[in-house]
Amino acid sequence: PCPWCGIGAVVASGEPYTEVTRPGDPREEVTGRAFQIHLNPIKDEEGGVVGVVEYGLDVTDLRDAREMAQAADRAKSAFLANMSHEIRTPMNGIMGMLELLHMTGLDAEQAEYADTARQSCRRLVQLLSDILDLSRIEAGQLVVRSEPMNPAEVLAQTVDLFAPMARKQGLDLALSVDPGVPARAIGDKARLQQVLTNLVGNALKFTPKGSVLIEAWPLPSPSPAQCRLLVCVTDTGI
Repeated sequence: PCPWCGIGAVVASGEPYTEVTRPGDPREEVTGRAFQIHLNPIKDEEGGVVGVVEYGLDVTDLRDAREMAQAADRAKSAFLANMSHEIRTPMNGIMGMLELLHMTGLDAEQAEYADTARQSCRRLVQLLSDILDLSRIEAGQLVVRSEPMNPAEVLAQTVDLFAPMARKQGLDLALSVDPGVPARAIGDKARLQQVLTNLVGNALKFTPKGSVLIEAWPLPSPSPAQCRLLVCVTDTGI
């Protein structure tokens, strides 16, 4: 057998063996191609290995296509991250100006318009954060934090965020938190609110009439040191 093949290992173990060549492998340097190598033992009636069948599949085109797809994916993630940062800067400026506008003694109608604009900016900034997170997830760089938080307070903040939208649409947005939900827990407040924002936002978007209900209950935990919560968002929409 050639010094790079696994025939000797198959003879010794009696087990099949599969490998894929890599750049720099002498077999690739000689042929200019990439291979998936399969080696299977030939056994006699007593189970002894009397030979090995080796065959190779040419996977050059497959590997090239995969590398191109990975490069395109990395470029997409870099583009999303860069655009998210670029758009966030002017959005923060718009939000700052709206905050200042709100402090200039507006009448009720103007204040309502300014509040709606601020809420739209916040949702757009959140959307940009989601896009940036997507690129972080694909790059394996998303960090989940552990910090003190009040789960019921996070839920209430989500309701407060969407209350103006619900009122404008004539929808009832309600919150029900079981008394067993702890007032203090360790978790990622921002991620919890991110998930809730997406769920509640979708519920309001696809509910022309009726209500949206957010509920939370404690679930059995594997240990007293852990807290598991079930959060449900229910709507009367499609």
